[in-house]
Amino acid sequence: MKRACKALEGRHDFINFSKQNKEEEKTVRNLLLASMSIDGDFIIFDFKSRAFLRQQIRRMVAKIMEIGLGIINFQDFLDLFNPARSISYQPADPFGLILWDITYGTSVQPIIDQKSKDRMDTYFREKELIYVSKTKLFRLLQHDNVC
Repeated sequence: MKRACKALEGRHDFINFSKQNKEEEKTVRNLLLASMSIDGDFIIFDFKSRAFLRQQIRRMVAKIMEIGLGIINFQDFLDLFNPARSISYQPADPFGLILWDITYGTSVQPIIDQKSKDRMDTYFREKELIYVSKTKLFRLLQHDNVC
C-alpha cells in the first residue's frame, strides 16, 4: 500500500482515478505527496497537490485499499496510469474520509454569496429545531415525566 502511494506521487494522467466527465477535462495533475500510515485502528492517508479531480482521492484510496486486501496486485494498480485504457470502478465510501486543510495562499480572496449563506443558515436552524425537540422528548421519556 505504501508502494502504491509512492507510485502516485509525481506528474501523471489521473483520468482513471477520477469521475469521468462527458466534457473534456485536463486530467494531468502533479501529486506532491501521497503517503499512508497506521495509527491504532486507523489508516491515515495524506495527499497534497495544487488541484485534485472529482472523486480523485476516493478512487485512489479505493485502489490502495484493494492492494492491501489482495483484490488487485501492484501491476494492476500501475495499469490505472494508462490513459488509453478506461477503467471504471466505484470510489471509496466517503465515510471516514476527512478533508483536513486547504491552502489558497494570498492570491485567492474568498467572497460570501449571501443567498447560499442564507440557505445554509435556514438549513441548520431547521435541523436545530428538530434535534432540540427530540432531545427534550427523550429527556422527558428517560425521567418518566410523560403520562
